[in-house]
Amino acid sequence: MKKTDLKRYLKPQAIYKTRRTTINGAFAAAVLPNEAYDDARVMEALHLLDQDPDVDLSCVYCDLPAGTWDHLVPVIKKGQPHGPGHRIGNLVPCCKDCNSRKGGKDWSDFLKLKQPDPEAFQEMQERIQRYQSRYAEALHPQATQAEREKLQEFFAIRDAVLVLMKHADRLADDIRDIRAPQDTTAGDGPSEAREHQAWQEMLRQLALPSPEGSVAPPDLSLEPFSNFFKARSAEQ
Repeated sequence: MKKTDLKRYLKPQAIYKTRRTTINGAFAAAVLPNEAYDDARVMEALHLLDQDPDVDLSCVYCDLPAGTWDHLVPVIKKGQPHGPGHRIGNLVPCCKDCNSRKGGKDWSDFLKLKQPDPEAFQEMQERIQRYQSRYAEALHPQATQAEREKLQEFFAIRDAVLVLMKHADRLADDIRDIRAPQDTTAGDGPSEAREHQAWQEMLRQLALPSPEGSVAPPDLSLEPFSNFFKARSAEQ
């Protein structure tokens, strides 16, 4: 590490920029399909992968000792829930290195990188495809109308959280300005007009009514958000 690496720690930290992906991922992961552990079902699944469930498992991509479980189909895509989720048929034994390197890549494309030998690649590909197809029906349940309505409200809350994070970043700018008034690079300082503009922008993004002359209260009352979600439900 070089001494200049310290520069990035001395810069102001932004909530939205550094935590947006985490928030999107947390909301998406919270509603992903999952299933209860069933020992007999897990043993059956591992046999389909040509693995012995009574000994330490191997990575399906490189055959090294497994250290985690990989989702064949990524569970999050562009911040939204994606694929079959945390279910047998989508989870396979994997070493930590392959899990990290694969990321959001298609599992078959990644397997080809790990197994350049055509015969070895085909054998392992067919093994995983057999595993997926065995549980294919369970991996793609149809969402009901009630579920879709709840999801709409659920992600409206996520959007509100992200907007609040942006607003918090603006407040953090003001706080830094107050703490360092002698620093001419810090900005023009907080003002009622500046706070009013930030509050109006947040309401605009949430499509909420903005009372004339309203300014963000210090504790950021959640009443507007409650009205927002009630309005959303009424529109459905």
